[in-house]
Parts: sequence; C-alpha cells; structure tokens
Amino acid sequence: MRMYVDSNQHKAHPELTPPDAIVRPMPIDYVVKDIKIEFKSSSDFLQSINDKRLWRQAEIADAFLIAWDCNEFLRHHPYKHAYSVMLGALSALLISLKKSVIFLPSAWMRDFIYNLASREEKKGSPPVFKRKAKNLSDAAVNMLLQIPQISSKGAEKICQRFNTLQEIANANEEEIRSLSLKTPAKENLYKIWRVPLK
Repeated sequence: MRMYVDSNQHKAHPELTPPDAIVRPMPIDYVVKDIKIEFKSSSDFLQSINDKRLWRQAEIADAFLIAWDCNEFLRHHPYKHAYSVMLGALSALLISLKKSVIFLPSAWMRDFIYNLASREEKKGSPPVFKRKAKNLSDAAVNMLLQIPQISSKGAEKICQRFNTLQEIANANEEEIRSLSLKTPAKENLYKIWRVPLK
C-alpha cells in the first residue's frame, strides 16, 4: 500500500508530501500501512484542543505527529496555562484513548515522513475510515467495512439493497452477485457469514 496524503495537508505543507504518495481528500493527514496519522504544528495542537477538533480527530487517528519547536511555541504562547492545557490533552490521548504521540523537531519532519513512505509497498487498496459508532446502525455499517474489499461506497450500495445484516447473511449467491460491487467484494460478502469461527 502506498502512502496516502490528505489534499488539504498537501496544500498547506507540500514539502511534507513524498513524490510517490497518493494525494486525495481524507479526514486524516496521512495513512501508512493502515495507520492513520494526524500531523500538527505545536500551535495547531493547542488550537485544536481549544476548538475541540482534537477529540473529533482522535476518533479516527491512530497516532499524532507533532512538529515541536519550543522557542517558537514560547513566542506565541508564553503563558503557563498553555502548557497545562497541552499536558492534560496529551495525558488523555495516551492514557484514556490509547493513541501514539510522536514529537519531532520541524527540521526532521520531512525526512521522517519520507522515511515512512520509503517503507511502503506499491500495491494496495485505498484506506477505509471508520468513525466510532454512535448507535447500532453505525456499528452495523462498521462491521461491513471490516470485510476485505468492501469500501465505504460499497457499504453504501449494500445498505441500499438490504435493510439489516440478517438480510445480508440470509441472501443467496444470486442476490449477492446482483450487487454493483467488484467480484472479490461480492465473494467476501457472501462467504463472511459462512466462515467457521474456529
């Protein structure tokens, strides 16, 4: 799988987009081997805490990559309160939400991201983004997204045809084949309900 880069992140920081990366709109800045990474400058990290973006992003992100420049941060945020807010948020990310947080100097960031991209294989499917389920209907859709070859658009097509997971599980091969999905996706959708658990 190649590295994927969000189009807004690429526009804001083109120097942090490796040459072979695929740029596309995403709710997260980078995807590397299914690891979803949100990039932040130190100032943006603080701002995202204040406007609560951080917690929405944490529903998707596996890790946060923070370009930390202490002197620059002190120039813009010289107050002790700013550090207290950031330390509290970092504790919540690490302890409560089990997220990885990586601090690097800005001067190292380009080399680090390029190094991640260089370790990628060149084949793979686009990443699928799941949000934390807010109800059972969302949880059911997330279950479909766990099936190999089922994309977000594919799950939407399935939901247009079937009303419940039970209907999908009870569908015969002909009904599944009639879906406008790629053949591997249809095969997996039919087989998943018949796979032995042990």
